Amino acid sequence: MAKISELLAFLTRAVVTGLALAFLIVYFWPSLAGRLRAPEPEPAAAGPVAPGSYADAVNRAAPAVVSIYTRSMTPAAVAPESQRPPKSRLLYRLSADEGSGVLLSEDGYILTNHHVISGVQNIAVALWDGRVAKARVVGSDPETDLAVLKVDLDGLPVAPVAEYPTVRVGDVVLAIGNALGLRHTVTMGIVSATGRNDLRSLPYEDF
Repeated sequence: MAKISELLAFLTRAVVTGLALAFLIVYFWPSLAGRLRAPEPEPAAAGPVAPGSYADAVNRAAPAVVSIYTRSMTPAAVAPESQRPPKSRLLYRLSADEGSGVLLSEDGYILTNHHVISGVQNIAVALWDGRVAKARVVGSDPETDLAVLKVDLDGLPVAPVAEYPTVRVGDVVLAIGNALGLRHTVTMGIVSATGRNDLRSLPYEDF
C-alpha cells in the first residue's frame, strides 16, 4: 500500500511539474512555444476539378457526328450437291453494316474509316437532326484506315478540329458514335500517346 502511495505521489509531482513548465514557456517565451508546436501541413495545391457531367461537351459535338449505313452484294456460292443449272450456281447475298463519321466542313465532307465503306455499293448517312442522305466516296486509304465521304445537304453542323500542340497525353477525350447500331452512344477515355512514329507497320506514320 505504501508503494502505491509513493507511485501516485511521484506521478502527481511529474504532472504538476510538466504543467508548470508548459505554463512558463507559453507565458514567458511564446516564440519558443511556436517553434515547439508541430508545423501545420501545407494546403494542397488547387488543381482543375473534373466536371460532374460531360453533357455540355457532348451536346456541342454530337450534332456533327453522323451514323453511316452501308449495303453491299457479296457472292454466295450454291452447295455443290445442288441440282440447279451451272449458271445459277453463283448467287449474291445482300449485306448491311453500319459505322460512324464526323462532319468536317459545311459543304458536306465527312471523315470516317476505310473499313466502313470498303467494297460497298450504297452508303446512307443519318444526321443528328433526323435527315438521311446518300453519300459518295471522295477518297479512301486502307493503310491509315481513313476515308472521306460527301453529302449534298445544307445547314450542316461542323466539328471544330483541335490543333495538334494543344492535345496532351492524359487529356480526357469523349468518343461519340454509332456503336452496334445504337446511334450517338458516348464513351470516355484519355489520350494515351501523341506523335508516334517508327512503328514499322505503315509506309507513313507520325500521328
